[in-house]
Amino acid sequence: MKTTGLITEYNPFHNGHKYHIEKAREVTGADYVIAVMSGNFVQRGSCAVTDKYTRAAMALSEGASLVLELPVCFATGSAEFFARGAVRILSQTNVTDYICFGCEHANLQLFHEISSVLTEEPETYRRVLRSELSQGQSYPAARQQALSACLPELRIDTFLKSPNNILGLEYIRALNQEHNTIAPFPIQRIGSSYHDETLTGTYSSATAVRREIHEQQISASALEKIPPQAAAILKQHLENRGSLNIDSFSALLKYTLLSESTTSLCRYQDMTEALANRILNRLNDFMEISSFISLLKTRELTYSRISRALLHVLLKLTGEDLARSLRQESSYLRILGFRKDAAALLKELKLKSTVPIITKPSDAAGYLNVSALKTFEQDIRAAHIYETLMTDAYHTPFQHEYTRTPVII
Repeated sequence: MKTTGLITEYNPFHNGHKYHIEKAREVTGADYVIAVMSGNFVQRGSCAVTDKYTRAAMALSEGASLVLELPVCFATGSAEFFARGAVRILSQTNVTDYICFGCEHANLQLFHEISSVLTEEPETYRRVLRSELSQGQSYPAARQQALSACLPELRIDTFLKSPNNILGLEYIRALNQEHNTIAPFPIQRIGSSYHDETLTGTYSSATAVRREIHEQQISASALEKIPPQAAAILKQHLENRGSLNIDSFSALLKYTLLSESTTSLCRYQDMTEALANRILNRLNDFMEISSFISLLKTRELTYSRISRALLHVLLKLTGEDLARSLRQESSYLRILGFRKDAAALLKELKLKSTVPIITKPSDAAGYLNVSALKTFEQDIRAAHIYETLMTDAYHTPFQHEYTRTPVII
């Protein structure tokens, strides 16, 4: 039995994701596909357009065999921690043979070369990085210059413009850190680029699809960019409940920030003293989260960095929480959904997994240790914050996380 792992957000699931699943099966000869998926909040520092159960159902309907949740401290983290958390989950299943990731440059040797520099940090890399940062460059820009100095024969600037390439590098680094036998397979992306905001062709970006979702409606043109079964699930969900965007959480974040100080803000993931002071100095100008991020943005502070920092404040995710969650004893597998025809995979998972498997959230306290339970309770809190805003916006019944069960298709 061969199993391929995918690290995903599916925000929302679209034709490109369907292609990714099918291509991953093809190049690896896999019998099953495990998707490690972000929950209700995602890596760009925002909320998912729909809840994790809806997105898991969409993925399962279009070919994923099993969907596992990526804990929120990793799902909302920088590329490094997003990758480390997801790769560790696939490693701990003990049934994953491959990791397939989409990218703009599907050259595995190139990924290994760049990843090696990032891991070893030779003197040239460290010197150029320090110099660029001292001149006020953002960390991504400084890192690009440092890599270019170490690998002058490569077009690092072009390579690092793609978030998918950056994540691919972090997947390789995480696999090396885990000393893992899982084999990486880069898959060439097709269609629109990650940042494209307009619907074009068969394979549009998730960004473009999200722009066509407004509260309880999705445009007909956007539905055409989603595989039929997944499209039906999304359309039904929007009609029954609706969608959220990061500005849905504005009042809650404003209230939270009013009770914070520079010292307390610096406890949160991705927060610096400079950013904390900037937040408090501009707090009277806070209207909505998206416009507030634009006010805070500087040459040194990127939009995505600020987005993640503010989201960590909203969700009360501290640097200490992240450090604890990175420890092996904090690990578990949370099953969000599976296909009935994946029974053999589930059997192998239960036999071989090196960490506890959660199918019924209300039972988790009975078999998780203290450290793992704290990480899991962060997921519960994040889910309840999301659900509270959903029920408030659309006057739907509140669904408590302890009553939820895996999606089965």
